[in-house]
Amino acid sequence: MWTIAIEGGPRRVNHAAVELHGFIWSFGGYCSGERQSRDRPIDIHVLNPANYRWTPIEAQNEELLVPKERAIGPMSFEQEVFERAGLAMLGDGEWDGEGPPILQSTLPAHVPYPRYGHTVCAFGGKAYLWGGRNDDYGASHLLHQFDPETLKWTLVSTSGYPPPARDGHTAVVSGHRMYVFGGFEEELQRFSQDTYSFDFLTKTWSKLTTSGHPPIWRDFHTAVAINDKMYIYGGRRVYENKMFVFGGYQGTLNKHFNDLYSYDPESGVWAMLRPAGQFPCERRRQCTVVVDDKVYLFGGTMPVGVTIDNSATGLADLDDLHVFDFKPTLRTLCLLKVCTLRDTPEFKLLPRELRKDCENVCRANEVAMSTVDGWFRQLPAG
Repeated sequence: MWTIAIEGGPRRVNHAAVELHGFIWSFGGYCSGERQSRDRPIDIHVLNPANYRWTPIEAQNEELLVPKERAIGPMSFEQEVFERAGLAMLGDGEWDGEGPPILQSTLPAHVPYPRYGHTVCAFGGKAYLWGGRNDDYGASHLLHQFDPETLKWTLVSTSGYPPPARDGHTAVVSGHRMYVFGGFEEELQRFSQDTYSFDFLTKTWSKLTTSGHPPIWRDFHTAVAINDKMYIYGGRRVYENKMFVFGGYQGTLNKHFNDLYSYDPESGVWAMLRPAGQFPCERRRQCTVVVDDKVYLFGGTMPVGVTIDNSATGLADLDDLHVFDFKPTLRTLCLLKVCTLRDTPEFKLLPRELRKDCENVCRANEVAMSTVDGWFRQLPAG
């Protein structure tokens, strides 16, 4: 059942999210028309599932908390422009004036720059971010670890044969290994159908020799792990060993979807679901995370300017949050009913805590920066 529909969260596309310690952590992505500071790290937003409130979080690496010292000495015109933009030039700083200049992030290497098309996986209570690209800096091949308790990034020192830099790939964790498939390789400018694994215990990358019939070359697909198997599809989440697929886009028809399907790998059966509640609008590039018996879906792009043949002439980025509850409790069902009374005189007669719960369910988010120190204490539990 679709239970929650709230707007006002981070407006993001091609972001990546993971559940850590009961909270949902969303990393990066982009919003059309939004200019991100190039000397800032990848942005982080945290959702508290208890009250559906988003909180922006600042990474706490020491290098990010003090201003950078400016180099002493004269600078060329190009260097001055880059300095003011928070960028550094590669090589000797020469630029022939043809095409965009080659830029390099001024962030320390262990702090990931803003990006999209990356993946984030959880292992041992920490988030592992790999790959992704930025239109200024290109794609990355580095593996970053984020600690939600210290709010600090570290660069994982690895060995072996890592995947080339790319974006639009997928990654899943099974046991103590992360498996990476597909994506678009930066250096060779090609779509990939290779499979790599990373062993969290030995910090070793391996390129796998596979057999059978692998998926054809692709990017921006999705993948899930079910019973130690990796499934590649347009789906996104697993619940009770079933894969659930929501929405997406069909390029031939130029049509977006908001339908919901389930796939049971044991029986090999697909089923179209028709749950109650308010469906999210048609979309693609959204992000979903499972926590307990709920799926949290947020962001993505929706079609605008839909013509008479149901095709779209444009896209709009979304900032909404939707919750799909596999096992809605009686309390949840009653709360949804009570929320319909918010504009009546009787609503004011309800207990304060119940009115507060209704506000959390109905009130739009207002994403604003908050003090980071002790942020766990600032996220109310209800």
